[in-house]
Amino acid sequence: MGGKPNKLASLLTARRLLLAAITTLLLVACGSTDLRPADDTAGSPAQRDQIQQLLRDADNSPAPRRQAYLLEAAGLLLEADQTALAGKLLTGVDTRSVDIDLQLQHQLLLARWQLASDDPQAALNSLETETFLLNEERLNKAQRRQLGELRAASQALLGNHLASATERVYLNPLLRKDAAQANADALWRELMHLPQSELTARAQATAEPALHAWLSLAAIAKDNRGDLAQQLQQLQQWRADWPQHPAAVRLPGGLELLQQLAASQPRRIALLLPLSGALAEYGQAVLDGFMAAYYETRSHGGYSPAVRVYDTNASEDIAAIHALAVRDGAELVVGPLDKQRVRQLAQQPGLAVPTLALNRVDDDVLPPLAMFQFALAPEDEARQLAYLAGMHHQRAMILAPDTERGARVVSSFAEQWQAQGGDIVAEGYYQEQKDYSKIIEHALHLDQSQRRAARVRQVIQQSAEFTPRRRQDIELIMLQARPQQARSLVPLLAYHYAGDIPVYSTSQVYTGVPSKADNDLNGVRFTDMPWVLTPDPLRQQLEQLRPQAVNYRRLAAFGADSYQLYPRLPQLETVANSRLYGKTGTLRLNARRQLERDSLLAQFKRGTPTVVPVVEGDPNKGDPRAKELPDDETGRRREAALGGATGRTAGG
Repeated sequence: MGGKPNKLASLLTARRLLLAAITTLLLVACGSTDLRPADDTAGSPAQRDQIQQLLRDADNSPAPRRQAYLLEAAGLLLEADQTALAGKLLTGVDTRSVDIDLQLQHQLLLARWQLASDDPQAALNSLETETFLLNEERLNKAQRRQLGELRAASQALLGNHLASATERVYLNPLLRKDAAQANADALWRELMHLPQSELTARAQATAEPALHAWLSLAAIAKDNRGDLAQQLQQLQQWRADWPQHPAAVRLPGGLELLQQLAASQPRRIALLLPLSGALAEYGQAVLDGFMAAYYETRSHGGYSPAVRVYDTNASEDIAAIHALAVRDGAELVVGPLDKQRVRQLAQQPGLAVPTLALNRVDDDVLPPLAMFQFALAPEDEARQLAYLAGMHHQRAMILAPDTERGARVVSSFAEQWQAQGGDIVAEGYYQEQKDYSKIIEHALHLDQSQRRAARVRQVIQQSAEFTPRRRQDIELIMLQARPQQARSLVPLLAYHYAGDIPVYSTSQVYTGVPSKADNDLNGVRFTDMPWVLTPDPLRQQLEQLRPQAVNYRRLAAFGADSYQLYPRLPQLETVANSRLYGKTGTLRLNARRQLERDSLLAQFKRGTPTVVPVVEGDPNKGDPRAKELPDDETGRRREAALGGATGRTAGG
C-alpha cells in the first residue's frame, strides 16, 4: 500500500523504541543516558542524579566494583518506589563470580524487591538458600536488621503468624528505641491472630525466654472469659516474672486498663430480650449463650454480677422497659434485640446507664452517648469479603437474590470493592430456582455467544460444532445465597464454564453444621465466626445441655460475646486499635460506638469448612488479606542447613 505512514502509529513506534532503549540502557548501565523512572515524582532529584551517577560508574568499572555500583543503584530505586526498574536491574546483575559479601547484599535486595512485588514466598526463598544461611554471620548490624524485617514481613503476608512473631523477637535487640516499639507493636498483632490455646501450648514448649514471655502475655490478653479480676492477677504475676521485658513498661492492647476495668464492673445487669412472640426462639438462643458465658466465668471463680431478664415483647414501649430495669437497680443494660426497638431506644434524648444494644440502627439516627451497638450484620461480612478478595482480584461478578436483604449486602460489598479500585463487571439477580441457569448465562454472556453461533450457522447454511464461550473479564464471583440455593448455583457455574473463577460468599452460605451436601460447595470461600468454624469447649457444653442450640449457633455466640463485651467497652473506646477476640470474631469499636466484626475466612474442602489464615495489612484500617499457609519447606531447608540451630540471640 502507498501513501504516508500513519502519524499516530509512527509516534507509538517511536515511544516503544525509546522505552526499549531506556530498559536496555538500564540493564547494561550505559553512562551516557539519563534514567527516566516510570514515575518522575518518585524520589528526589538528588536521588535520581545519584542513581544516574552510579549507573555511569558501573559502566566504567570492572567486576566487582561494577556489581557493587549496580546493587547500590537498585537499593536507591527501591527506596524511590521504582519497583519495576529495581527488579530489572537486580535480575540482570550476575553476582556468581564476586565475593560472598556482595552475593549476600544481592540476595537481600532481591528479597526486598520480591516483597515489594507482592511475592513474599519468593522473598523467603531468596533468604533461605544454603549459601545465604551458612554465611549469615557475615552480615553487618544494619543488614541483620533488614534481614529480620524481611523475614518477619514475608511470614506475616503468608499467614505464618507465629513464625513472623518469632522473627521479630530475634530482631528486637538490634533496633533503636523507636524502631523497637514499632517492631513490638507488629509482633503483638501477629500473636493476636493465634488462639489462646495455641499461645499457651507454644509458651510451654519454647525454651527461648523472650519468646516465652511474649507468648505468655498474649495468652493472658486473649483470656476473654469475662473474669477481669483473674486476668489482672495473671498480668501482675507476669510483670513480676518479667520486670525488664519491654512490654512490662508499655503494656500492649489496652492491658494497662485492666485494674480500672476490674474495679468498675457493674453489680447488676439487665438483659432485654424477646422471650415470647415471633422472635422468642432467637431471644432464647442469645440468652443461652449469654448465660453459658456467665456460668463459665463463675465456674472459674470469677466475678459475676446479678443478671435480671426482661421480656421485651411484654410491652410496645421499650423505653419504659429500659426505665424499669434502671429502677430495679441495673447499672448496665444489654439489649434489646429487634431492630425496631433498638431504633426507638436510640431516639431517646438520653439513657441513664450504659446500654449495649444487640442490633444496629441506620446511620441517619444519632444514638445517645451511653448506647453501644453490637450486631451480626451481613453487611460487615460483605465489606470484609471485598477487603479480602480485593487484594487478589479487581473485576467481580455479583450473583445474589432479588431481595431487600440481598440488595443491602451487595451494596456494602460494591461500595468497599469500588473504593479499593475494583470494578463490578457483571450482575445477576435471581428470584427462584428456575431463574438460575438463565441468569448465569446472561451474566457470563453465554447467551450472546449462542446468538453469534446461530448467526454463523445461518450464514454458512449448515450445522457446525460449537462450544459457548463465556466472557473472560471476570476474576471473582461474589455469591449471596442460602445453603440450598448455593448447592444448586455453584455446580451450575461450573456447568456454564465458570468453574475456574473463585467464588466468595458470606456466612449465609453455610448452615453452621457440617453436611455431606456441602461437597457441592467445594472451593467456595466464605466468612464465618470462630464459634462455628473452630472447636469451642463452651459451645460443646451448651449443646450438650440444650441440643436445640445447634440450630442457633451464631446467636448463641452472639450472646456469649455480649457477656464478654460488657466489662471491656471502656477499653475498646479508650485504646486506639484495641480488639476483643470473641466467639463471633475480632471486635473493635468505631466512632459511632458500633462494634465492627472481622470474621474468619474459610473454604469448603471435601465438603468441610477449612479456615484460611487472614492477615491484617494495615492495623489502622483493618485491611486484611488472606492466603492459605504454604507447606513449610523453607523452614525444613533452613533447619537442615544450620544443623537445627539458628545461632541467634533473642531479646525481649
